[in-house]
Order: sequence, then structure tokens, then C-alpha cells
Amino acid sequence: MSAEAASTDPMIDRVVLGRYRVVRHLADGGMGTIYLARNEGSAGFVRPVVIKWVLPSHSGDERVTSLFMREARIMAKLSHPEIVTVLDFAEEDGMYIMALEYVHGAPLGRWYRYVKQYRNQFPVDLAVHIMIKVLNALDYAHNLTDEGQPLRIIHRDVTPSNILIDTQGHVKLADFGVAGIASEKTSVGDSSVKGKFAYLPPESFDRVPASPLTDVYSAAVTLHEVLSGTNEFGVGDPSMAETIGRVLTLAPKRLDQVRQDITGELADVVARGLHKDPKQRYQSAAQFARALASTLKSDTTEIAAKLKKAAEVDFHDPRFAQMTSTPGLSELESAWRTPAPTRVSSIIHTQTPRAATEPPTRPRSGPGPTERLDTQPAATTVAPTAAPKSKTWIVVAVIAIVLVLGAIAYVAITALLKTRTDPDDAKQTYIVVDRGGSATPDSTTTGSNTDAGSSAAGSSAAGSATGSGSATGSATGSAKSTGSARNPTTGSARDPQAVNTRQLTAKFSTRATAVTACFQKFPDNTPDTLTIRIQIDETGTVVDATTLPDSVSATALGTCLAGVAKAIAFGPQPKATTFRVPIQATRNR
Repeated sequence: MSAEAASTDPMIDRVVLGRYRVVRHLADGGMGTIYLARNEGSAGFVRPVVIKWVLPSHSGDERVTSLFMREARIMAKLSHPEIVTVLDFAEEDGMYIMALEYVHGAPLGRWYRYVKQYRNQFPVDLAVHIMIKVLNALDYAHNLTDEGQPLRIIHRDVTPSNILIDTQGHVKLADFGVAGIASEKTSVGDSSVKGKFAYLPPESFDRVPASPLTDVYSAAVTLHEVLSGTNEFGVGDPSMAETIGRVLTLAPKRLDQVRQDITGELADVVARGLHKDPKQRYQSAAQFARALASTLKSDTTEIAAKLKKAAEVDFHDPRFAQMTSTPGLSELESAWRTPAPTRVSSIIHTQTPRAATEPPTRPRSGPGPTERLDTQPAATTVAPTAAPKSKTWIVVAVIAIVLVLGAIAYVAITALLKTRTDPDDAKQTYIVVDRGGSATPDSTTTGSNTDAGSSAAGSSAAGSATGSGSATGSATGSAKSTGSARNPTTGSARDPQAVNTRQLTAKFSTRATAVTACFQKFPDNTPDTLTIRIQIDETGTVVDATTLPDSVSATALGTCLAGVAKAIAFGPQPKATTFRVPIQATRNR
């Protein structure tokens, strides 16, 4: 995320679960977003954590929320030095939030690509050492018990991107988002395909339930990729069908044919892990780990020291961050170590009561009339140099002068307020999805249809922002419909392939607070009417989002609003479509 995009993110500097201050965007995922945060405690205690949450746009998606909650439950059961630790989990403001251990390093996938670009080949002993650590973590999960009952936790997504290395040479297995567990009947034992296809064993596509052998195979694919420099099942960005075909039929090249520094012994071990027949593979992660350990020629302590040194040097190389388009470790460390500046929260604000003498105005963040009055010389009382003969006359005269000057100041200030536009008024914005037109098909899209129910009932997303920094938001989606759903153009029965625009609008409405935050942060030169043009695929994933008119698209406000739209998962649709959601911004004068 660029610096400009980061500045528009309403989540930055927000405190969640009462103690985690969000400081930096890290990545976007299918269910939500991942941020770096600082755990703020008493007496100056602070440490980095990773915050992972399901966005409000997913709050109505039971599948997504159940997956996220299951991940939290599974990770809470795991306690192993090679597995990322879950620290906290709760629901706040409609968002499920998970706090995780922060790993000050990088994924193995990024590292081996960096090494491939600048030094050609990833060191064999380091790759084997890392995979042994991962297999130890997998074996622990596979054999974990709870009150004597085996849990049989299967990761199902062992890939280079889910193996983290820190600058101290520690190895951490992350992301149990699609993991299976025996205690859940719909998890381990089901025949659904979960994970990245290029790392799954052939039996996964024959509806064979996941097992420890699934993770063994994925670990072998990962090790083969790191050492050879490519995943042969996924090279060339193949289609889903092409990837599955390769997994079922392609035998990857032996490693000793790819690299001269790899022994036949190691090539045999990896080849067995990649065997398409699960019965011919290693029957446990521990067995695979022991086979790999037997190929090492150096002491593990020596290799661990070498890993630590290499990680420390490579991860701090400026080229590493540049090549992967990720923030450098120094930047991340500075982000969580730097105390947050004292400022009014963009979510909650307690307003200071006005002075009794202040004329009625809207809430303000700038200096009020009373403060300006205090700067005038007339407000200062000068003591007389000599005592007059009549004290009563002096008191009356002083009171009269003060009252006259105060009245003059009051009239002048009131007139000034009526003849100028307060710069903070621009922040007092009310945002609402146009009630007369819920999400409408884009004119460039053919085959898109509006839903009669949505046209009749409409839907709204509302949020308000005051100049003092407070913001409130509400979102409502009407589901009212009279009669049967009809095609608004022809009057015929609704096409089963028609896009339900009422549902799309309701999804967008859940982000009303975030939309409000965009207008609050970037109030200048805001048109009264805006439109968000959103393109989604059949899965409901946003492919592109643009703020219209074009004059707003490239501005900070346009980028912020488009970012809000891109974070929404609209859910499965009959077909890919492009639609528009109108937004009206009304300034309260």
C-alpha cells in the first residue's frame, strides 16, 4: 500500500480490542485485511502484533465468518515454536478480529525469489533445514490430542507464502485458514478441495479426504520449488484445468537433474515425497523430516547460525523490499515503535461544552467566537491610576463599557459567521446512497439486469461526519418487494441469471462508516454527486472499482472511496457484471 493509500485508510491509528493500535497495512486477503499493530500496555509496555480481521462486508457471509472463527479455534489449540501463535480473538463493531504473533522477517516464497534474482540458487542446506522445521510443526498438529482425543489437524495449505522466517533464523508455519480438524464433521473427512491447486496431491481431485499425507506432499512440492526455482505444476500461469491436469500426470524433474550441488540421496527423498500414489509417500511428516535430516552434511547448530546470518543480511537489503514491493523491516519496526500522536479519534469524539456566552453554532474544531473575543483589547480591564470620588459611578461606568463592547463584538462576529463559509463546514457531510437508484448496471455491460424489488424499495447507506472529527454511520438495505420479481424493462419474469442489485447495494451499504471517513478526511472540492463504478466476477470479488466523475477518480477522495469498494466481497453472482452505486454528499449549512 502506498503512502497516499495508507493515509486514506480509516483503520490506521484505530485502537481495537482496547489495546491494539493499528499502525500499518500489511496485506489483503480473501476474507479481510492484515495490519501491523502495537500492543499498548501499562508503564510504557509495547510490542508488535499482527491484526487480522473479517471486514463488515463479510459479516453476513456465514461461510467466511465460520472459516475465520474456525481458524482462531484451531490456532488457539496449537502451541509449538514453529507455529505462529494466536494472541487474541473477539468481535468488535461487527468485525471479527484476531491478534497474532508478529514475525519480524519474510515469507519463504519472497526470500527464495530474491535469492534467485540476485544469487541464482537458494542454499540447499538452508532449504532442507527450514523444511525439517515445518515438518516438525506439521507432525505436532497431526498428532495433537485434546483430553485424550486426537484432533488430527491438517494444514491443507503448506506453501512458500505460509512459511515465515524471522531475522533470528526462526521458522514459523502460518495461516490455518483452511485447515481441517477431526472434531468438525465438515472439516477433516470431507471431500471438498481446499488449498492452492499447484500444491495439492492428485488424490485431492479424486475426492479423497485430506490427511497427513496431503501436507507431506505439499511440503515436498514447496521444497522442490525452493530448490529448483519454480513450481512445475503452476509455471506459466495456467488455467485451473491445466493445473489439475499437471498435478494428475506431470512428474517434476529430479532435483539432481536440475542442480549439480544436489545429491542423488536428497533427490530421492524429495521424489518420494512427491509420489502420486499416497501409499508410496512417507507416511508421516516426522518420517519425511528424518529422511531429509539424513541428507545433511553439516551440524544443525551450524546450519541454524548460517540461516540466521543469511536472513539478517538479506531481509535488510533495500533490494529485498524493492523487488517484492513490500515495506522494509526498518520501516515496519519504526511504525510499531513510534508512539501514536495525540489526536482526536476519527471514530469517537467527546465535544467540549460551549461557553454560556457563545452564540449558538454547529460543532466546531477551530477557534470559536469566545476565543476570538478573548484576543480583543476591549476585553481587557485597565485599572485606574487614581481613586475617583464616587466608587458607585466607576462601577456603573465600567459595567456599561464592558456591555457595550461585548455587544459590538457579538454583532460583528455573528455577521462574520453569516457572510463566510467556515472551513470546517466542509467536513460536516452527510453521505447517502441515492434512494432513487440502488446499484444500477453499468451502461457498458450487456446482459445485466436490475432487480424489481430493489428498484421499488431502494436501499441506503448513511454516515455523518462533523467538523470536530466525530462520525456516525448506519446502513440499511430494504428487502421489500411487491408482487413477483419482474424485469423492469420488459415486464417479464425475472431472468434467473439476472444480477440482484438490491443485494449488491446492501453489501455496499455495510461500508457506510468507511465511506464517511473518506469524505471526512478529504472534504475539499467535493462534488455533490459521486458514483462508484464496480466490476465484479462470478465469485463476487471486486476486479476493479472507479470513482466517477473522472475528475475525482485520481484524487485522494476518489482513491479512498475506490479502496472501500475493493475491500467488499459481494458474494457469488449469476455472472460477472459491472454496476454503479450513486453517492450523494450534502453539506449541512
